Amino acid sequence: MNKALFLDRDGILIKERGDYNYLDKHFKINHKITPLLQFALKNQFLLIVITNQGGVEKGLYAHKEIEIMHEKISNYFLPLGIMFTDFFHCEHHDSLSSCICRKPSSLMIEKACAVYNINPKASYMIGDKETDKKVGERVGAKGIQIRANTTVNNYHKIIL
Repeated sequence: MNKALFLDRDGILIKERGDYNYLDKHFKINHKITPLLQFALKNQFLLIVITNQGGVEKGLYAHKEIEIMHEKISNYFLPLGIMFTDFFHCEHHDSLSSCICRKPSSLMIEKACAVYNINPKASYMIGDKETDKKVGERVGAKGIQIRANTTVNNYHKIIL
């Protein structure tokens, strides 16, 4: 089985700005996360993004903007030797509907585990919110919450 580093998007890969990130001007990489991603790949972790994107259901932006942002993220990190296995997102918002995919529900991670034959007990979920930590723990992965726009300190000691 594979192991994965599941990552929240906003606040981890791109800068958290306190609102939805969907326009070109919102694309600001969190450079501090790069060494962690390189370390994870070197140690055979799949990199999988797990992100809530409730702005779609709120009508603030469309599915296409999510795809464009994910492509920008991939294209930025690729020359650094960092390749993401996949991006999973939920377009629902808990103020408008209930679903089983929005974090802290675990369907996005469960799907990733099924598609990529991932052992969640050998995996990690890193995010900047308590819901990110909880979703990892819900599937048996180690959930790690960090401050937005930073990185995991001593990741070489934590992630292995």
